[in-house]
Amino acid sequence: MRHFSLIAALLCLFNQTAFADVAMTVNGLSKHFGCEKKKGNTCDYNEFNPGLGIEWSAKTQDWGKPFVRAGVYRDSYSDTAAYATVGIRQDWPINDSFRAGLAIMGGYLNSPHQNGAVALPFIYASYKNIAIELGYVPDAKAFNSKNKSKSIATLQLRWDF
Repeated sequence: MRHFSLIAALLCLFNQTAFADVAMTVNGLSKHFGCEKKKGNTCDYNEFNPGLGIEWSAKTQDWGKPFVRAGVYRDSYSDTAAYATVGIRQDWPINDSFRAGLAIMGGYLNSPHQNGAVALPFIYASYKNIAIELGYVPDAKAFNSKNKSKSIATLQLRWDF
């Protein structure tokens, strides 16, 4: 938890001019694929993962949009998990209201089942100031050898203020 506090303190150092756009993230769902079903290992996960987070992102979109996020959610074991990440995303307009994009973020995840590095590439579609993000971790065991599933997909919402 000490590492998470340090990362959260560093996030507070970003001033209003560099990181001026603020968004709220709403964690929602996950899906675990390729579970190893051994005796006593049922691979039953809670795939409803409610939570809230906040994102600060740069004003510019000329070369991609860097962002920092922090939040808390209920993980797949129904325990509380906290995260702090940095990332970059690039989106393209479809028309005046719709955009589509790609992103990647990495950082620190603290939960009873994982305490360390995490990375999440994701795609998203947005309508005005609401975006739906679909993330996919192709090798979940790379970050945590205790994972029973081979890969994980995530779904969350982002509301830009």
